[in-house]
This record gives sequence, structure tokens and C-alpha cells, in this order.
Amino acid sequence: MKLISLTSLFLILLLPLLSLFASERAGEEWDRLNTEIDLLHREGNLEGAIKVANSALEFAEEAVGLDHRDYFRSLENLGLLHQYNHQYDGAESFFNQSLEKKQVHYGSDHPAVASVLNKLAQLSLQRGKQDEAEQLLMRAVTIVSNHPGSISSLEFIASHYRSEERIKALEKHYQFELELFENKWGADHPEVIPSLTNLGLLYRYQGSYKEALIVFHRVLAINEEAFGLEHPALLRNLDELVSLYYSTGQKVEAEKLAARAAQIREP
Repeated sequence: MKLISLTSLFLILLLPLLSLFASERAGEEWDRLNTEIDLLHREGNLEGAIKVANSALEFAEEAVGLDHRDYFRSLENLGLLHQYNHQYDGAESFFNQSLEKKQVHYGSDHPAVASVLNKLAQLSLQRGKQDEAEQLLMRAVTIVSNHPGSISSLEFIASHYRSEERIKALEKHYQFELELFENKWGADHPEVIPSLTNLGLLYRYQGSYKEALIVFHRVLAINEEAFGLEHPALLRNLDELVSLYYSTGQKVEAEKLAARAAQIREP
């Protein structure tokens, strides 16, 4: 009887560990699928990326269920890929599925809800539905204003200030902020990187890829000086440059930097 009790106790203690191990393995597989999606997208293979994204959605449903952030993200990844592929009805469907599930899971006033509202707003703008986009954006901005610091504000500020006049005002603000940090720390100090990054992202949002490339190459140079040429801190910057080069059709440059990033990622 005592042996049975000890065996039962052992199983009770072991089951949570097995569950945790299975969860970690599932997370690794989901991350692998999303890495593949990102690579295919950067290579311009949208159909291939959509195929793998569908597999990621099915995997998330089986591994974590329909009420998990990985499932929500899979829906939105499919929405973005369909949007990039000009399949707007499909994109809207995936975004709305995510919106509905997020509102149930998090509540209607959560930053995660604002994120998908912003995606829907950008889709509406792309389809020429100005009034619909404005309503979605204002709802997203209202949610974000109630949660300061919860997510990056640039995405929403840049969306809200989308007219040329307001974009220019925002650009001047970031340039002024950058100048202040340069005067305080020096032009090549890591402390100026956040301001440079904001400016670079704004240029990218505007489609000013040439200016964005100049800014992000400057960020890369600062990081290389601070951390060395093979430090993981460079990866985010390299990935941004790869994406920009692909966006401008400069495949050779993109592949060079992608290979460098892959080498840094090697264990």
C-alpha cells in the first residue's frame, strides 16, 4: 500500500514536468514555422509563406488551442500575408477572427486589441475606405492612450499622423530629439540609437527607403563599434536592413546581410 502511494505521488509530481516539456517543444516548433514564414516572405515567396502560415495556424490550434496568443498571432500573420498578396478579403477575414478572439480573451480595452485594430485600419486605407480606417484608428489610439508604455507608440502615432503635413511634423520632432541626444552623448554613442531607430521606422512607414537605409546603416555602425562585428545585438538591425533591401529590390545586398545574420545566429 505504501509502494502504491509513493508511485502515485511520483506520477503526480512528474505529470506537470512532462506537460511543461511538451509545451516547450510545441513552442519551439511553432517558432521554427514562423522563422520559415519570415524567410519565405523576405524572399518574395508569398504563396509559400502562406502555405507554411496555414500549417502554423493548424499547429497552434492543436498545440495550444483557439484561446492562446500563438493562435491569435497565427491568424494575424495570415492576414498580413494575404494583404501583401493583395488578397484583401482574406486578410480582413483573418484580422477579424483575431479581433473577435482577442476581445473575448483580453477584453475590448486591451493593447492586444488595439494592435489588430491598427492592422484592420491599414487594410482599410489600402482599400480606399478612409472613413472606416479613421474609425478603427481612433478606437485603437483611444485604447493605447489608456495603456501608456504598453506597446510601441510609433505604429499608432505614425498611423494617426498619416497626412503629409503631420508626418513632416513628426519627422521634425524625431530629428530634434536626435539632435538633443547627439549634443549630449555624441553622434556615435549607443544612446542615440532609439532616436535613430524612430526616425528610420518613420522613413520606412513613408516609403522613403533610401533615407531609412542610411539611418539603419548608421545604427549598424554604432552597434558594431559598441559590441563587435559578430554580436547578437546586431541581429535586429541586420534583419531590418535585409527587409529594406528586399523592399527596394536589392536582392544581392539583402542576401549578403541575411547570410551574415545567419552566421551570427549559428551556435
